[in-house]
Amino acid sequence: MDLSYCFAWLPNDELTAATYGVKTMERAILWTKKTEIQVTMDTRLDQAKLPAVSITMLDDAEDQSTHGDVHYDTQEPLSSDPTQKVHLESVFFRESYRIGCYAQGEPETCLNLYTIIKYILLRYKQTLLEARGFERTQLQGSQFGHIEDIQRENLYGRQLNITGYVKAYWPKLKAAEVTEIQGNFDILDGPKSKSLPEDPPWIMEGDRDITVV
Repeated sequence: MDLSYCFAWLPNDELTAATYGVKTMERAILWTKKTEIQVTMDTRLDQAKLPAVSITMLDDAEDQSTHGDVHYDTQEPLSSDPTQKVHLESVFFRESYRIGCYAQGEPETCLNLYTIIKYILLRYKQTLLEARGFERTQLQGSQFGHIEDIQRENLYGRQLNITGYVKAYWPKLKAAEVTEIQGNFDILDGPKSKSLPEDPPWIMEGDRDITVV
């Protein structure tokens, strides 16, 4: 993964170029490539190997009712029986997650880790999030700060909240697919005999041999 765009502001911004510039960007990229970053679900910092990224599931709530609307198609074929159709209903849920970035040592390390995580979520929003059903995501960062820990010194952290929408759907009923329609038709107020009259106004030119049953 190319991280040059992630830290491109360091050499391009006039305020930071002179002091930090390319060397700081290269140092951050090199640290990322050489460092093993542990990713866990809802990690405990006293047991985690730093640097670490934790993922916490916060909440989800029904947002919009979209009964019968699943990818603009209310039906799909039943895999076990092609003649059957499954009628679907669905709703949208708004889900929230918290991603924590933690590092020990210099504050810059934690800030770089946070920047990389945010960069990944933005760059791969379409392929990693939307393609898997997590749509319309929004990011919001928390305050950066020092974490008091009696077992670790100079521990820093910053959290990134991400919210989005996920569609949940379920089968409402199963029904046979309509493949053909059969029926008998009668002509009201038509000719009384079985032979068609000469040049009836409702008969096409190629239908003169048709008889009424």
